[in-house]
Amino acid sequence: MTKWYGPGRRPHYGSIIEAGRKRLPGAQRNLIKLAGDPLFPVISRATALSLLNSYPGEETSRAFELALMDEEALIRRTAVEFLRLGDPGKQINLIVPMLYDPVRAVRMEAALRRSLELEPTNMDYLYALADYYVKVARFQEAKAIAEQMIAKHPSKKIGRDLLDFINRKLK
Repeated sequence: MTKWYGPGRRPHYGSIIEAGRKRLPGAQRNLIKLAGDPLFPVISRATALSLLNSYPGEETSRAFELALMDEEALIRRTAVEFLRLGDPGKQINLIVPMLYDPVRAVRMEAALRRSLELEPTNMDYLYALADYYVKVARFQEAKAIAEQMIAKHPSKKIGRDLLDFINRKLK
């Protein structure tokens, strides 16, 4: 391969994603490069961004901040979904402008994240988020929210009913 393509060939994005899924050392740097490189397919970049969630730190935070300004809506939505900063004030300042994004999916993710940050135990917000995840077939995330609803509001039947519904969908 080196004879044909020369030294210094970049790794394929599939190898980078695999390393990120396995949480291999050194994968963070390549995931950051992949997430920010517009020459790669958008879905691969978004996947890399979601995998960066497993690598906390300043470099990862910066990658998410840059992704919030990306041209591609999927990248912006993924950044909103996985953005986790130590400073809640900074996080809110980064998410609030996304409420005015031209793409509805980005606005919805920002609205759900913002409302849950303000009132993390609000049953209506939790249900809205779980319902959104069910509608977009993200059942594992919906299940986690339903379990959170049950833990925070054990006397409310709606959380158990939602979890039963999601479990039926997962079968």
